[in-house]
Amino acid sequence: MLDLRVGFGERVITPPLGVDLCGYGFYLDRKVEAVLDDLKVRALYLSGGTTSLLLVACDLIGFTVEFSDRLRAEMAKILGLPSSHVLLACTHTHSGPATQALPGLGDVDGAYMKSVETRIVEAAEEAAANPEEGECRSAFEAVEPIGYNRRAKDFRDIDPWLKAAAFQTKSKKIYLLNYACHAVVLGPGKCVSADWPGAWVREVEKAGAKAVFFQGFCGDIDPVTQANRWGQGTPEDLLLYGDLLKRRLDKAGAYGIQEKGEAIVAAIHGSFSNVVGLPMERLLAELAQWPDSEGLRSATVQV
Repeated sequence: MLDLRVGFGERVITPPLGVDLCGYGFYLDRKVEAVLDDLKVRALYLSGGTTSLLLVACDLIGFTVEFSDRLRAEMAKILGLPSSHVLLACTHTHSGPATQALPGLGDVDGAYMKSVETRIVEAAEEAAANPEEGECRSAFEAVEPIGYNRRAKDFRDIDPWLKAAAFQTKSKKIYLLNYACHAVVLGPGKCVSADWPGAWVREVEKAGAKAVFFQGFCGDIDPVTQANRWGQGTPEDLLLYGDLLKRRLDKAGAYGIQEKGEAIVAAIHGSFSNVVGLPMERLLAELAQWPDSEGLRSATVQV
């Protein structure tokens, strides 16, 4: 039986006033004037058998490959992991600061990025410091669409499933959450927000648990608020989405979460050279060439 151990860490990464925001269009000159809700980095540490993983999610729009690889290598060295066992991702909120050099999409504040690096490493160290023995359950729950296809102007090719893993330790419950939809509810304002992913996590936290959210393949999926009135989403819309997804997560907990079983802690690491416009068959063919671990590649392809 696998000895699964689980740890969690987090830090606030809200930028200071005056920093450039990123997203929604070019040369909009959006600078932070207010904070609607804090941005955070959250880290989940999993260890079982001889393998350990670190999963880190930031309430930011995105990082360059170079930044991510360097920071992953740093965290891997500190925690004694292979860099291939460290996942660093962003929730893709468009109500966050510029974090990579993109012409017309805001200037990157170097001092802020240094602080982000520090906070990410601190969250990772906290997660790995005192992992507790835990159990894991998982669930797929059908959910009312919060997104629509912004190109087709309908509901084709959206994400119909809320995906969740629940880790129960002696002291806390930690959710690993996934759903695909751009984090662009609020439109091109000048306030900081983690958008709907942050609202979902906050609803989970109100119930006394912790959560780490990973954005899905959102592609052309935008929130329904954008279909109704583009760029005019409100904090109340965030609460609506957060509450809806939390209620569906609760339903999964009551009916859909699989019974606990032996967990597998393993990782696959690879890269795509360019995914824009590639058909799914091509992506799966490239995935099949990645190094395998514990039979995960075949399981991933089947999904």
